[in-house]
Amino acid sequence: MTYRIEGPDWESKPICKDTQQVRANQPGFPRLRASRKQTVAGYYLENGHTSLPPSATAFTGLTYWFGTSDPDPKLPLREVRAWTADGQGGNKKGKLLKTSPFDDGKCTQPNDSPISKQRGVGKDGVERPCRSEFVIPENLNVGDVYTVYWVWDFSWHFGRDKPRVEEVYIIALCSLCLPAEIIRNSLLMGVILVVYFLHGYRNCLDGPTS
Repeated sequence: MTYRIEGPDWESKPICKDTQQVRANQPGFPRLRASRKQTVAGYYLENGHTSLPPSATAFTGLTYWFGTSDPDPKLPLREVRAWTADGQGGNKKGKLLKTSPFDDGKCTQPNDSPISKQRGVGKDGVERPCRSEFVIPENLNVGDVYTVYWVWDFSWHFGRDKPRVEEVYIIALCSLCLPAEIIRNSLLMGVILVVYFLHGYRNCLDGPTS
């Protein structure tokens, strides 16, 4: 579901992986169905980036949710990252829905680290996934397919007092392309929809997958 964007020309690479560039449901991943103004929460594993930082100044980065009614899966990453909350940034074909820290302050994997212990997990506990969320815009029509992109920028992974990842290796980001079908408002509108991309997140950290 996710993939790693890297290399010296990272800004020019498409926002979606080649397998996500056809608007079709992937096996085991039915299309999300949501109402206008409904909250959608995404969960992912921290995989040690939060609980086992590589330095005292390590920064796990920020996650971004972008949305568009006019998706172009081959759109360069730089174009998507230029979108703003008011919809006036970049090519104006999408908007920034939410910016959040990668570390939500609660997530951790089981280990002996001080962070894991402080968050009530420790070596023998149960992993707590990280969470970020966004709200489906209210100016959409029933039946529309609204595409959202999740982007994680961890270029300051080794610390803000260290060279950016792009200077040490290459800049690396992860993205997820998720189409959502807009349905009529219902009694479920107040229910938070949950999207898990735990395994996709691990694939992102391990590099591109087919």
